[in-house]
Amino acid sequence: MPRVCGAVIKAKGLSLEQVDILWHCLVEDAECYDDALHWFLNQVRSKDQHAMGMETYKHLFLEKMPQLKPETISMTGLNLFQHLCNLARLATSTLDNASSCELCGMDQLWGIALRAQSADISRAAIQYINSYYINAGKTGLEKEQEFIRKCIESLLMASANLEKEAHSSLTSIERGLLMLKTHLEAFRRRFAYHLRQWQIEGTGISSHLKALSDKQSLPLRIVCQPAGLPDKMTIEMYPSDQVADLRAEVTHWYENLQKEQMNQQAQLQEFGQSGRQQGDFPGGLMGPVRMISSGHELTTDYDEKTLHELGFKDMQMVFVSLGAPRRERKGEGIQLPASCLPPPQKEHIPMLLLLQEPHLTTLFDLLEMLACFKPPSPNTEKLQDSPESARCEELHLHAENLSRRVWELLMLLPTCPKMLLAFQNISDETNGEGLCWKELLRIKSPHKLLYALEIIEALGKPNRRIHRESTVRET
Repeated sequence: MPRVCGAVIKAKGLSLEQVDILWHCLVEDAECYDDALHWFLNQVRSKDQHAMGMETYKHLFLEKMPQLKPETISMTGLNLFQHLCNLARLATSTLDNASSCELCGMDQLWGIALRAQSADISRAAIQYINSYYINAGKTGLEKEQEFIRKCIESLLMASANLEKEAHSSLTSIERGLLMLKTHLEAFRRRFAYHLRQWQIEGTGISSHLKALSDKQSLPLRIVCQPAGLPDKMTIEMYPSDQVADLRAEVTHWYENLQKEQMNQQAQLQEFGQSGRQQGDFPGGLMGPVRMISSGHELTTDYDEKTLHELGFKDMQMVFVSLGAPRRERKGEGIQLPASCLPPPQKEHIPMLLLLQEPHLTTLFDLLEMLACFKPPSPNTEKLQDSPESARCEELHLHAENLSRRVWELLMLLPTCPKMLLAFQNISDETNGEGLCWKELLRIKSPHKLLYALEIIEALGKPNRRIHRESTVRET
């Protein structure tokens, strides 16, 4: 392959016509298909290759890559397409037609993610799409509404064809659910710091499942010691919490402690007494606090790690200080941790978008449809042991498994605020008037009934509390 292309390329590199010829002769040939795409990939990602320029890259991206079928594209073809997408965004970031160019590439990536025959290729496309939407725009998350809309539309389209094309429809539903689930998990890992800050302030967005599971697991007590001060705090965390959660708790406590010390300093100065020197406790936290535990600094690079992954034990000591945190990331284009960025806008948070109608109803309807799905089975008793009967049973089990995945997805969302508010207000009603019990406890819908009963169970348990203990000693 390199010899063939090397003979074609002269001093000037390939023209558009020559790219068309190479594509027709090699990419459209099943035997040379992957080798040809690999050569194009090397041209795109290597600065030492000079066979193609931006015009030929654009031609390849807009005219040639769409000819590859999403169902049969290879991993090499997907890698080439992703590199071309990155080049297209860089080249059109300042142009008016940037959105149309991105739309062209993303539509094909969605097709690959949902319909690729290879599960590995589908997962790679899903990972790229998730990363693109979470980091879209200057502040990130600017296209979350588009992402949620496209996911729900893909689930609706697949469910509409479930009776006619059961296998392909179930595959598309499985991919769509995986995309949503991994996206929500990636969002929670990425913005755990801000989510915990909101929780501390009383405006948190915790998942329905976490609200239940946290009350059933054993907490870890983390003892925080600020540098140069006798004050201590014990925070009650869970092994599933991230370092970013701990950082948010420590930052909130340190800010309050700082305000208290500054107020005490002002009072001492007012009465002509001396206290801590001004430099001992500078005003204002410059970014996330520094945390050191077991001889290692918990830099912001660890923010997405869980306490369990880092081996945290009960009553483990964490030393806290102020100052410029040590950075381990190097190079250009490195993504800043979310704790160093402003909090995301709540209208762009995917969990809240999925709670809106008609998205939430769509997920519950899909759950019921998959749980009740039974493909047509052979009519005669003689065909009960036939391959067709086994295939029908396999499709039925696949649908049941997907119904459980829809349920898991619903558990990642916050508890439905409408239902939660309705149950919370029951005790305020003297005679129960105004409450639609048939809507809250739907006997004919077992999954909605279970969801409602879980809300009732959660409301009957004590809330998790963070213990902040301070032992301030005057000097």
